[in-house]
Amino acid sequence: MDTCPACGNPYKSDLSKFCSRCGAARPGDVVCGNCGATLEHTDCFCDIGGAQTAYGREVDKALGKE
Repeated sequence: MDTCPACGNPYKSDLSKFCSRCGAARPGDVVCGNCGATLEHTDCFCDIGGAQTAYGREVDKALGKE
């Protein structure tokens, strides 16, 4: 079983949709909008297709780059 990327808490079950500690949504499969490659949920850009991910946009927003 994996852990929450936001706080590191282990998910209680493989069916968990949210973290029981911090409430963050459990990330699903991330797919590049340009090429369809499967990405890690913490990737900001696809290393094959070059598209920025939703996570990458959130990082830019948090850093004031938007």
